[in-house]
Amino acid sequence: MRNIQALALACALASGAAFHFWGPHARHRPLAGGGRRAVFSLGVNYPWLDYGSDFGSSAWGHAGVSEPRERARLTADLARMRAAGAGTVRWFVMCDGRSAPEFDRSGRVTGFDRYFYKDMDAALAAAREAGVRLVLVLFDYRLLDPAAAFKGTVMGGHAALLTDPEARSSLFDRALIPLFRRYGSRPEIKAWEIMNEPEWRTGAGGVTWSAMRDFVGKTAALVHAYASQPVTVGSASSAFLPLWKGLGLDFYEYHYYPELRAPLSFDPLDLKLDRPCVLGEFPTAGALPPSSYLDAALRNGLAGAWAWSWRSGDPYSDMDGALPDFSGWRLRRAAVLRR
Repeated sequence: MRNIQALALACALASGAAFHFWGPHARHRPLAGGGRRAVFSLGVNYPWLDYGSDFGSSAWGHAGVSEPRERARLTADLARMRAAGAGTVRWFVMCDGRSAPEFDRSGRVTGFDRYFYKDMDAALAAAREAGVRLVLVLFDYRLLDPAAAFKGTVMGGHAALLTDPEARSSLFDRALIPLFRRYGSRPEIKAWEIMNEPEWRTGAGGVTWSAMRDFVGKTAALVHAYASQPVTVGSASSAFLPLWKGLGLDFYEYHYYPELRAPLSFDPLDLKLDRPCVLGEFPTAGALPPSSYLDAALRNGLAGAWAWSWRSGDPYSDMDGALPDFSGWRLRRAAVLRR
């Protein structure tokens, strides 16, 4: 949802990629739950109560969702989302690394602090009570930013997790494998997302595409080995989707903001994807109402669409203003929706 000018340039250069919704399978098994085959996943990006602080503690203390005040906010938010018709909630977990996982002085992962699993347990309990399912985003691309520190808490600066085999092994062995083992069969989790918009820190000035693809492929393999839920990556644009093929992802996800091209005026671009595709972010602030994006997503065969956003507070978010249109669309399209 960030770097709109850079994304516009990337899309202009990417073989005519434009605003479109595309997905080869309106019905697909990976996003289904409880023995059902999903038709269309209507959802909302939370994407956090407080960025990087919902799971685990930091120099600012513990403000995770197992704290009574935060749990009350979470419960109220999820109840409103479900009442509006959202069955899927996309939520960032470790973000830029400020609260989780834990690191030693050499940058190796040592595990999670004493709050992390308590917060995750609270999140899943709240989702179960509200009747929603979670897409848990493991990392934000800001994990790869230059490091910034505050009283011992480091934000970003963790590119070694992708480029250094020993650092990556520490992440896998001490954090991700235990996480997937603990929650890999939980029905409250709809899917795991490896990273949000990794393209912003890949290539020039970031990690190499080879390192990023290797990390995504190996992490997807971990999910398949230790969890039953599907796995994806939150691509910044449909223009980048072909770059994620062949890595074992169960579905594709891309984000769209209308600064890129005039919306709804292009035919879907045939990317020849081999898996279902979801519109993981679309704006709720701007000239178009959510129903315009949702109708286009449904018409063009996408497996779902998730509005941005409930609490990010950025210029692309206005869920309060968008709720009547969002809810109205859900009522009109109830026959095709699944959680």
